[in-house]
Amino acid sequence: MKPQPTSTRLLQLCAWAFFALGLQASASAQEAAIRKTLSERIPQIGKIDEVRSTAMPGLYEVRVDTDVFYTDAKGNYLIQGELIDTRARRNLTEDRINQLTAIDFAALPLKDAFTIVRGNGQRKVAVFEDPNCGYCKQFEREFLNVDNITVYLFLYPILSPDSAEKSRNIWCAKDRVAAWHDYMVRDKTPPAATCDTAALQRNLAFGRKHKVTGTPTIIFTNGSRVPGAIGAQDVERRLAAARDAERRILPALPDQGDIGATRRKHFDFVDGAATAAMFAIAAAVGAQRPLSEHHGVGSFENFEWRDGRELARRRREVELRVADVGGLSLRVHVLDHRGGRGD
Repeated sequence: MKPQPTSTRLLQLCAWAFFALGLQASASAQEAAIRKTLSERIPQIGKIDEVRSTAMPGLYEVRVDTDVFYTDAKGNYLIQGELIDTRARRNLTEDRINQLTAIDFAALPLKDAFTIVRGNGQRKVAVFEDPNCGYCKQFEREFLNVDNITVYLFLYPILSPDSAEKSRNIWCAKDRVAAWHDYMVRDKTPPAATCDTAALQRNLAFGRKHKVTGTPTIIFTNGSRVPGAIGAQDVERRLAAARDAERRILPALPDQGDIGATRRKHFDFVDGAATAAMFAIAAAVGAQRPLSEHHGVGSFENFEWRDGRELARRRREVELRVADVGGLSLRVHVLDHRGGRGD
């Protein structure tokens, strides 16, 4: 089959863009009508952050912060409950809340945690724990069976009045890791100690902001979190899933090196015109509601389209973000553009 010339594909993409933008405008009007109706009829619902269609025809999701409700196309009914996909056997509401509450691993304030390294430490995980948490002790004993890992341990004293005291004694110990394991694994109370404990207060503020409501809460590098104690095998499975998710982000492209916690890549497209047009369409369609605003594992930037025609000599930042273990979403936005035909 003879490949279509770039100009033909470009026209097709542009035609699709006009169609998609028309659908987007219609959907936006529908969502605005729902937002207006619910805000007028149920003002106590608070600020509606997002309205969007669901997999079920005629049913819309209404998001207030990280709380999820459902309504019909006119906003006449409001449902608080769970939406289940019976064919896929998935709780779509749970999946969505997990997506909304995921924490960008790169945004964790690691200076307010102490670090435990086992083996080569190549894999990473963060855990919020209270010394008075029985499930945390159960988790810690099981967690010792996971090797080749770096653990960022955030003391999170929320369970009882003396949680703060025990957390302080561990945080201020000469050897925090030894004091932690002595208490959580060996039931050996750490001696009293004092120091600057502002980090513990910052941990509490961070947890409140991100709705860390129980301990242990385990956070993986793909942004997923697990509230509660899990076994070593489950930890291994989730670590593998987080690693695979990162590898699915354009794995074949050359790496320019690590800059902090973000990985930056630079690559050229042979068919620059059609590719740039495709990304421009994606940016236009997603302009009113960028995809996957809440989660990310990497930021990829410095794209230059060089196909010899100067059609799309633009520099763009592209963010590829993991919404869940199963898939990726794409957001594209223009950093700058520097002339050239086609601007």
